[in-house]
Amino acid sequence: MLNMKLFFLSLLVGLIGLTGCSSEQKFVIDGTLKGYENKTLFLQKFEDNSPVNMDSVKVGADGSFKLVANIPFTDYYRLMIDDNNAFVFIADSIGELHIEVNGKLDHPEKIEGQEDTRLMQEYGIRMDAILLKRDSIEALAQQGIPQEQLMSLMQAFSAEALQYIHGFVDKNTGSPAVMVALNHLDPTIDMPYFIKAKKALGERMRQSNYYKSLELQIAQVNKQAEMQTEMEQQQEAMLAVGKPAPEISLPDPSGKVRSLKELRGKVVLIDFWASWCGPCRQESPNVVAAYKRFKNKGFEIFSVSLDKGKEAWVNAIREDGLNWLHVSDLQYWNSQAAADYGVTSIPFTVLLDKNGNILAKNLRGEELMNELEELL
Repeated sequence: MLNMKLFFLSLLVGLIGLTGCSSEQKFVIDGTLKGYENKTLFLQKFEDNSPVNMDSVKVGADGSFKLVANIPFTDYYRLMIDDNNAFVFIADSIGELHIEVNGKLDHPEKIEGQEDTRLMQEYGIRMDAILLKRDSIEALAQQGIPQEQLMSLMQAFSAEALQYIHGFVDKNTGSPAVMVALNHLDPTIDMPYFIKAKKALGERMRQSNYYKSLELQIAQVNKQAEMQTEMEQQQEAMLAVGKPAPEISLPDPSGKVRSLKELRGKVVLIDFWASWCGPCRQESPNVVAAYKRFKNKGFEIFSVSLDKGKEAWVNAIREDGLNWLHVSDLQYWNSQAAADYGVTSIPFTVLLDKNGNILAKNLRGEELMNELEELL
């Protein structure tokens, strides 16, 4: 399922300033703007994420206009009557754009001479339709639709949206219009599409600060991935078998701070769980059985909950008969203990020897029983 919400792109977001101008190369923009007779039409570039006037022309009494502009390089530009009537388009240093409007300026009835702009418009119209489906699903949620059905609808919506976006980028990789689609993708998941666009558009859009922002985004994500990998490797080394387990000191249900070091001298199972975690609750009978069998032989359990509320946490302890030491900061996935142990899913367990050193990780059920039998 798509791990982010899709929102229709505002082409101004992330667009850095444009500089420079050619005195020789010309781009011709003409057409008909019905409803805007005798008004001034502005041609704008973007600087510091804001539109700046480059040129202007007065629309004729019959709605026609023609503007011969100096376009510095391939990028996104804007035609504007006022803030509520503007049309973003893609232009090269030399070329032409013909538009015919009978209503809102951002929805021309006809676009000719600029295939990239036509593609961008096509993408926007299709995404508007897709996002209307999202809105209808959210409306159903307000009407009390069963959670399972809601999840199924959202998964279908996400799959449809991703299929279209991926297909648009694959089909039109050489067009600047794909950068609109990239804003609906997560670079940490869909990096191949970002790299493909970067390679295809490099020669054509290298001067564009919008393209440079794409390069920067890719570099930043790659750097973050490298740092994450390095951090995980360091953490894995710290949590390797034979290494001392990181200390945990957190409040128990009564509010008293309890520490892992209190159990030194016993074989200890650190059990990360939560009342809301189905697999954790299903594993509880196995953990209870292990505790009953070995608690008098030097075995103890130190449970760390990733709950958010105390009541649910305490009720689960009682309901499942988890009669051992429990602690939690009630910080959900923001638990510092979970971060220290690299916990990304639960249930997660770490078995310690009597000296507090790590013996094994993620033992459950029969595997846990066999390990305890051998140790104790």
